Amino acid sequence: MTKPDLKSEFAPAVKWGLTAFGFLHLLLMGQLFLPTVHYYFDAVGIRDAGTLLASLDGAWGNTEKFLYAILHHVEGPAQFLFLNAYYLFVGNSFPLDPSTCQLPNSLIALLSGLVAFLLGRRLVGERFGLTFAALYLLTPWLGAAIRYPWIYISLTNLSELLVLHTFVVIAQDGSTRKNNFFFATSLALFFSTGLSWPSFIPFLFVLLLLTGNLALILRSFWLLLPLGIIGIYAAWTYLLFRNGNPGFSSTILTYPFQKLLVGSGNESLLPDLKFVAVFFFSGLGLLPFFGCAGAYSRTRYIDVRGFLCFYKSPICLMDALNATITIWFCVGSLLVLSRASILMYFYVVGIPVAFLAAQFLYRRSTRTILLILLISLALQWSKVINDRQFVVNAEDLRSLAIATYLIENRPDLLVAEKNALLPRSMGANAGQYARGAHGRLIIQDANNSDLLSSGLKKFDWLIAEPTLLGRPGYDLLLRDPQIKWRVRFRDEENREAWLGEICDGQAAPLELAQVLEVAPLAKQFSERYDRFPHLTRNVWIIPRY
Repeated sequence: MTKPDLKSEFAPAVKWGLTAFGFLHLLLMGQLFLPTVHYYFDAVGIRDAGTLLASLDGAWGNTEKFLYAILHHVEGPAQFLFLNAYYLFVGNSFPLDPSTCQLPNSLIALLSGLVAFLLGRRLVGERFGLTFAALYLLTPWLGAAIRYPWIYISLTNLSELLVLHTFVVIAQDGSTRKNNFFFATSLALFFSTGLSWPSFIPFLFVLLLLTGNLALILRSFWLLLPLGIIGIYAAWTYLLFRNGNPGFSSTILTYPFQKLLVGSGNESLLPDLKFVAVFFFSGLGLLPFFGCAGAYSRTRYIDVRGFLCFYKSPICLMDALNATITIWFCVGSLLVLSRASILMYFYVVGIPVAFLAAQFLYRRSTRTILLILLISLALQWSKVINDRQFVVNAEDLRSLAIATYLIENRPDLLVAEKNALLPRSMGANAGQYARGAHGRLIIQDANNSDLLSSGLKKFDWLIAEPTLLGRPGYDLLLRDPQIKWRVRFRDEENREAWLGEICDGQAAPLELAQVLEVAPLAKQFSERYDRFPHLTRNVWIIPRY
């Protein structure tokens, strides 16, 4: 297929203006009203995993742990290595709060939009490229995905677009050493982060087959890069399985089936189903189907035998893309709908949805395109505003205040010989932010009385909050005569958190505890401790519930 005339359809000022708007939009969508505290466990776990490189001290034991973490990181080594390098660069100058940790997502999403434009321009023209990029950047699921510290979703979509773009360059300009190298490195990037490979790789295989490029690609020396990554993870998965390590189900080769094919029972299912219903009834969700129908009505090769028996000449590149991206969309949709948290996993079909929708929309009037994009933008922001990472009222900063107090006033409680009871996320977060070497028991379910049946004899201190009172097991536990309540932390919303020490025979009631305001202590943590070198202490202690 010969590439279209790449002459500019829009003035440079228009394209630069749209790029600036896209950057501003992604920046605001990612940064606006973010919380100060990472939620426990996923967000704080990703942040802490990104501090491992900065904590290396030259000892082989820690280096070995770091290498193990690269292989064992469930979202692939690309995210792990990128975040470690990024935090190493900014960690001494900026707090590693949700705002700093989110920023790469906005930048990667913008880069994905630029690659989508270049891909669309090569295939059809600038109007199609701009429509494709805009539909991707303004799609409602993106706002639900980029406001977090993990970047594997953004990296996956970027790597998919890079693979497609470099393949199209090869199909149009021919196979050269440079083109083959960029295709192989893009595919290697995908395999180092792409949990969506069960839907993307079959699509890519059929695309290469239909266009007659499969043998050409397989003969490329540079293909050893992605094949090497696959080989390493295949060997790693087998080694874990042979040794009876349950981690074999959480490698990048096996985790997609656990992540995408097994329902989570998440309570967020109903709100997301409502959102998907609105998405479809607004017409946005129907655009990919209209695009698919329109593409097939214009196809120049419809012989079924040519799709199944490749004895004929390769079919047109655009026809092959339409056919295979439709397969990608259908298979990916099944994977998405098998999960409860539907919007977060919509990235699996983010590229094919935007591509097929652009096929239908770019032929319409500019007014129609802008109307559809405005509807999509409104839905995107409605999802962002309802996200738990969107904070308008007074934020809960109690965990930061407790961490500051422990660091400055009670470092004796943070030593390895001490054990803490940290029920629920607020207490768990306080223990994590304090960066102590202490042992800890973290309980997610506030009604879990089985873990509390042995009382406080195994613990030296605990963190509690008023919402635990009246819960099975906790009500009696928090009135235990062994507890000497030291501090009551109170914020401007009158929310409290309590720090108690287990002192046999030296109990003190809660009413006599010292009362400290949360805001000054939390501010002190953000300014002094939420960065390196504090966050490089005891980084290997990242307990789960």
